[in-house]
Amino acid sequence: MNAKMTSSNAHWLALSFLLLFSFVPSIAGTWTLSGKVATWEIDERTGAIAAGVTAGGIQAIGRCRDVYEVVYTNRVETAKESDCKVVSAETNGLPARLTIECQLPDLGLSVTKRYRIDERTGWLMKDTSLVGPELKKGFTHLLSNVRVPAAV
Repeated sequence: MNAKMTSSNAHWLALSFLLLFSFVPSIAGTWTLSGKVATWEIDERTGAIAAGVTAGGIQAIGRCRDVYEVVYTNRVETAKESDCKVVSAETNGLPARLTIECQLPDLGLSVTKRYRIDERTGWLMKDTSLVGPELKKGFTHLLSNVRVPAAV
């Protein structure tokens, strides 16, 4: 068998790749991250993961939402990821990397969300950082709720 890549083979390979990802629905108001095993949509308004579909067309995530808590000595204040307001985004790394800066006004926090496609596994990774004066007054909890469909 000849493993030599011809220009005709390269065109078919490129066309196959485009067709593979053409069935992934793009959601209005999202950024798209994609890797070898899945494509992900990130909400431009909140910075939350809006959807994920595997290369085989299977829904990769059922629900993904974060809950933020600041625990003070006499009370706990809570906000949801849907309360985040995106103020800036670094999109130069798309489709493999995305960094989003958000404000969480109810808790007085700045939230940085860094998304990347893991080079080894091809899956989406998320790193979240919290900054703000309220962090000096209490403890902060970040609760990530993710539901993965059984088919994945």
